[in-house]
Amino acid sequence: MIACGMMSGTSLDGVDVAIIETDGHSIKNFVENRYISYPESFRQKLRALLGKKDINEEIVAVTKELMDFHAEVFLGMKNHACVDVVGIHGQTLFHQPKSPLSPAKTWQIVDPEYLQSRIHKTIVYDFRSEDIRQGGEGAPLVPIYHHALFKHHPHPIAIINIGGVANMTWIEGNVPQMTAGDTGPGNALMNDFLERRTGKIFDDQGKIASTGSIKESLLHAWLDHPYFHKSFPKSLDRNTFSSILRDLESISTEDGMRTLLEFTVQTISNSFPMIPKNIYVCGGGRHNQYLMQRLQELSPCPVSRIEDAGFHGDFIEAEAFAFLAVRVLKNLDTSFPKTTGVKHPTCGGAVLKVD
Repeated sequence: MIACGMMSGTSLDGVDVAIIETDGHSIKNFVENRYISYPESFRQKLRALLGKKDINEEIVAVTKELMDFHAEVFLGMKNHACVDVVGIHGQTLFHQPKSPLSPAKTWQIVDPEYLQSRIHKTIVYDFRSEDIRQGGEGAPLVPIYHHALFKHHPHPIAIINIGGVANMTWIEGNVPQMTAGDTGPGNALMNDFLERRTGKIFDDQGKIASTGSIKESLLHAWLDHPYFHKSFPKSLDRNTFSSILRDLESISTEDGMRTLLEFTVQTISNSFPMIPKNIYVCGGGRHNQYLMQRLQELSPCPVSRIEDAGFHGDFIEAEAFAFLAVRVLKNLDTSFPKTTGVKHPTCGGAVLKVD
């Protein structure tokens, strides 16, 4: 099938859209990809909604505007007419991992009916709810796509996605040996801190962080958070660690950025269950040259951008939701006990067929 995936991530920067050809088991062809950045005014609208748990008129209006951005990207692609199915993730406003006292909760805003009225395609959405109903955390969902990409590469292998949150897929062989989870913060804390201080929305190449010094006492306190004592599978909300930014109020921008960057790379490197043969990095964090340098310095094996394996690191998650959409249509499992904590392999996703 020719499938399109749409992703609006926790970095809040824009929409990634990718078209692939897949049977839901392997990828036959990478057809096309496209990105559109959000205007600053809309990015701030999304940011203001983070953490919300209840629908209101403002959220309905922003969701429709969000769908317009998705439709604009899709209809601007030269191969959109041949697409059989579209998988859309939506924008996460709230994610609460499960605890001994309560199940996980998650909320992605999406309006499939409105989007379908714009693009006239079968749409697969709401990928996380069934996983949660079956005892999982609803995240991460991309590991089965990582497995499809890397099943013929030497194992064990770690694929690290550094978006707003960082997550890892650990592959030792076939699907039952696939483990995954969120390692800790990705770019979100650094970006939020830098924007408050300077108005810049990211640290280009890590240049600001590279000039600072680590505040060791803060870093050790952060690393002692209970989350880092939990084993995989586990997941985070984008803002789980946002309160630590208060610890940096009297610290220079350079030292704050250096300490936050070290927090990201140490929580990633501390998450490897054993020494992998290779580590491949995708997501926006791989563009941060200093972050990649520090990750290599802390890692016991080669650390490469995922492009070195022949893939496009900016569109892995968009491609994944195209892949997942086809798996949902074929009733194939999309999440697994060692990736989300679900009780048994589960197919999750709602389908809105085109007339």
